[in-house]
Amino acid sequence: MKWNNKAELFRFCGRMLGLLGAWTVFWCATPDNVLAEVRLTTGVERFSWGEYSGGAKLLDESGPRYVLGLRWLGSGQSGLLFGYNGRYYFGDTKYTGQACDASGVCNPFSTATGYQGMLNEALLHYRLDSGIQPDETDRHYFDLVTGLGLDYWVRDIKGKGGVTGYKETYIIGFLRAGVAMVPVKNGMEVAAGLKYPLYLSESAGFKSAGLADDNVALSPKPEISYYGSIGWRFNNPLSVTLDFDSYLFKESDPVSYAIGGVTAGYVHQPESRMEVYTVKVGYSF
Repeated sequence: MKWNNKAELFRFCGRMLGLLGAWTVFWCATPDNVLAEVRLTTGVERFSWGEYSGGAKLLDESGPRYVLGLRWLGSGQSGLLFGYNGRYYFGDTKYTGQACDASGVCNPFSTATGYQGMLNEALLHYRLDSGIQPDETDRHYFDLVTGLGLDYWVRDIKGKGGVTGYKETYIIGFLRAGVAMVPVKNGMEVAAGLKYPLYLSESAGFKSAGLADDNVALSPKPEISYYGSIGWRFNNPLSVTLDFDSYLFKESDPVSYAIGGVTAGYVHQPESRMEVYTVKVGYSF
């Protein structure tokens, strides 16, 4: 999906935040959610970003990122449960790829890329009625899960030597659908499912880097990706979880950029794949 101007983008983001707000109000108005579980998490990620053309890998970014999270989920033995998932992530990764000049000549290039971003997601669980009694604390609930989220991050490709760096800003509105196995009190936690971006925007900061008259708006094409997690909730407030998350983007259409009012060339976002493995520790109350 591509927007013609910033006003359309801001309206979309406003609608997404409005939906999240309405979901949160509805969640708070549900009596059962007074007993909801709230979980604070912190952890480290193994981040990987790759860009491809014709099956060949053009660029690789990998390295650690750090994450802080907040999650809550309503309490109930069956039926609809409302929740929220939020995370803030940041860190520097190693960039190994190419640097290209205005004429399209590219040479190998290595540097660092800084990441900083935030995800906000409204969750809806439908808990299947399993006949579990309140005192059966060693059993598990089975939930069907959907989520509507907004993921925002800045990718800061550092300049080095005679190569000028620049920043890319991504905004992704996505839909999640999957299943989850949730312990009544303690035990194994498992979740898995699919994600699909409903909206995907990329802004390359050429203007602020002095590379062009204006920043370049790109629209990579979304594909279905996967997520999953496995963890253990102890018989106390602590939990440990290994998460996997991903995005898959097809190549964007080429977009022109100008220098001094004259078209200087075209750029596009290559086919891109992101994979993130996160080990995190949680505290519930």
